[in-house]
Amino acid sequence: MNRLISILTNMIILSSVILAGCTSTETNPPSSPAVNPDYTAAAKTIAAQLTEIAGPGALEPTINTTTEIPVPPENITATETLPNTSTPLSTRTSLPGNPLIVSQTSTLAPTIPGTGLPSLAADDPKAGLGDPDFSDDFVDGSNWFVGNDEHVNIEVNDNQLSMTALYADKYEAMRLSTQPIIDDFYMEVTTTTGECSGSDRYGLIFRAPGFTPIQGYLFGFTCDGMYSLRIFDGVNFNAIIQWTHSEIIHAGSNQTNQLGISAVGKELKLYANGKPLLELQDDRFSSGYFGLFISAYSTPGFRTSFSDFAYWLQP
Repeated sequence: MNRLISILTNMIILSSVILAGCTSTETNPPSSPAVNPDYTAAAKTIAAQLTEIAGPGALEPTINTTTEIPVPPENITATETLPNTSTPLSTRTSLPGNPLIVSQTSTLAPTIPGTGLPSLAADDPKAGLGDPDFSDDFVDGSNWFVGNDEHVNIEVNDNQLSMTALYADKYEAMRLSTQPIIDDFYMEVTTTTGECSGSDRYGLIFRAPGFTPIQGYLFGFTCDGMYSLRIFDGVNFNAIIQWTHSEIIHAGSNQTNQLGISAVGKELKLYANGKPLLELQDDRFSSGYFGLFISAYSTPGFRTSFSDFAYWLQP
């Protein structure tokens, strides 16, 4: 547009020069012809009118004012850490344990020289019983229902049955034996814990009258050195003996303990490492199946290995 105005202006000036030449009486035109101010003013007026017609900014150079729109970031879904919503079945919700009691460590009974086996003290429940009526050194898992589920893994190797509670959700994982119902007996099993703390627990089930649901007595130890006797009625746990500390129980991680239970009629006797813990009477269950249990209260992945299971039938 500026160029057009310039051309028009030059044409007007040139016309004025020609007109001036035609009216001049000089033989030789001046080297710098005079321009009539009226023509120059007219040229400026035309240029101004053209500019107005074109509109403001029309004579400015075109500038790319396109702004690049930023691409929105990808939708990032934050990983939400949910609380453990794995709810134990209503038939497997245990009672809370007693407040933490400082545990103490004791020693097992002396061993028989040259054997590494514990000697039988006068108060040892096996004294005078002879050979067991049933024993399992866990060459395989044929005597137990050993299936895994979302709460517990079970492995049988190296002459041990190992139960691992996957979550610290207080779920009582129970496994019964495939052996027949028994009535009166003395029963024991050796246990070795992995890393554990607090109320992580494990133990024996006995006199369980059926499989669906499991019922019966649960005799167990905790990692911090307590024992209890509870009844499971298929819906709830009821403590006959609340969790109680004992110096006989080896407390802490990676400890070996022996649980023993004598059940003759309504007379029940609890043992730890061949030593008596308590005697009591209860007749709610008189016979049944037996088994093992584990529950993690504080330690996900809490593991207990069971070995040298045996029982002696009583007349």
